Amino acid sequence: MAKERCCALEILEGRLAKGDISDSEIRKGDLIIRMRAPSCHCLNVGDKLEYGQP
Repeated sequence: MAKERCCALEILEGRLAKGDISDSEIRKGDLIIRMRAPSCHCLNVGDKLEYGQP
């Protein structure tokens, strides 16, 4: 049986940073999202996501 490939990302919450967060690269005005992704995406906390063409 073939393994199905799921590419869905689920956005749980989004907001703008109200100020710089010193222990990360988050700056005032950055979009912060909380999301759920299947392990096949190989995403880690802090990874940068780009919108648009690869």
